[in-house]
Order: sequence, then structure tokens, then C-alpha cells
Amino acid sequence: CKNLACCFMFPEEYPHSPIVFELKSKTLSVKLLDGLTKVTENECKKILGKPQILFATKFILKFIEDNPLCCCSEEISKVKALLGPDDFIKLSQKSSSLSLTISKENYFVKCRAEIPENYPKHKVEISLVDCNFPRVFKAWFLENAKELARRCVEAPLKPKPNAPPFVVKPSLEPAVSFLVNSVQRYPGI
Repeated sequence: CKNLACCFMFPEEYPHSPIVFELKSKTLSVKLLDGLTKVTENECKKILGKPQILFATKFILKFIEDNPLCCCSEEISKVKALLGPDDFIKLSQKSSSLSLTISKENYFVKCRAEIPENYPKHKVEISLVDCNFPRVFKAWFLENAKELARRCVEAPLKPKPNAPPFVVKPSLEPAVSFLVNSVQRYPGI
């Protein structure tokens, strides 16, 4: 979430008129940036007559610091859409992690996904907390989810000829989606 740029514009009546600014980021979603911009603009209107640029900068930095999962908010929304009625997701901003319980029929997988500070440049860390699938499935679920996360951030050792250059991409959604799809698929077979 460190890739955030702010462009400030000062009206002629500044500081008696609110500053106008725009937030841009390569990693944060447009929806989140628009919402954060609106909230910050409203907060700046409360302190008209005083310098606002430092206030706005501190407000934005505090928001990002207090909400480390904002860097993957779009991915979290996609994962929530995949979850079934018996599935459960819990977000922890304090530990920058997601706890998931994915269940189908009488089988379940409880896992934890930890988001590193420099996400998406580094992969999400997946760990299984509990699982009642057979040991083979348990290992297969976990190792494949970890491998999908790794492929998102590490270039192949031997790239295919004529392949486009490797680009790092977010790893939370591919890894967790694999777990959700697998758990929902295998009990019915």
C-alpha cells in the first residue's frame, strides 16, 4: 500500500476554502481511493481557515496504517462472493490477516491468510488451522494454494520463449479461491 500519490490543488481563497486533491495508486482499488478522497475532503472542510495539507496527509496515512487490509479490499470482495452460505470469513486489521472457514457437507477447512506489509510485491502466507479432510487432501489443498501464491510474485526460472515479461500480481485471491473451490468441489465426488 506504499504506492500512493496525492496531487493537491489550492484554490485562491485557501485556507478558507477546502483544498482539492486526487489520490492515485497502482495497488489500491479505485473504489477505495474515491471513498478515501471523499472522507478526507469532508474532514478538511471541518478545519477551514487552518492549513489543511498536513492534516489531510496525516489523515490518509493514519487510515492506511490502521487498515492494512485496504491494499487487498477488491480481492477480499471477490473471495466473499465465492463463499457459500455455511462459509465464514473474519478480517483482522490488527494482524493484517483473514481467517476463513470453508465447509461443504460435513467437511471443512479452517485457514488463515496473512497479508505481508509490502503486499502485493510479496506473496500472501497461507496456513491451515484445522481440517477434517483426509491427510492427502489437506496437504494437496495447502501446498497448491501456496504454489499459486508463489507464482504470482516469482518469475519462472525458465520462461517460455516468446512469453511476455513477468509482472507481479496480487496473490490473495488466486490462493484463497483455489481453497474455496476445492473444498466445495470434492465432498460431492
